Amino acid sequence: MFFGHRSETSRRRLRQLFRVGRTSLLIGLVFLAVTVAVGDLIANAMGGQRLGEILRESLLIGGWVAMWRPLEIFLYDWWPIRAEARLCDRLSAMPVRIAHRENAKADTSR
Repeated sequence: MFFGHRSETSRRRLRQLFRVGRTSLLIGLVFLAVTVAVGDLIANAMGGQRLGEILRESLLIGGWVAMWRPLEIFLYDWWPIRAEARLCDRLSAMPVRIAHRENAKADTSR
């Protein structure tokens, strides 16, 4: 019962993590597209000057940094949660037997 509840809680956390991951991915992709477009506009407006190229590359890097969290979620963060849910599933299916000895000392906790 306890481990079944823990398993369900882990699966709920995993669903929530994937929901956050999808939202983060959408935001990250939109932000990346905007930074690439703005960077190209700035570079073209500055006519190939060094500062325009630096700004374009800086915006490109910023766009890829915005993709960090979604990639982290979909590549790494979900594995431990899934492993915990599977472990709790196995533990909840294990047979448990509690044995009580009649001749145990009176001060021993049960």
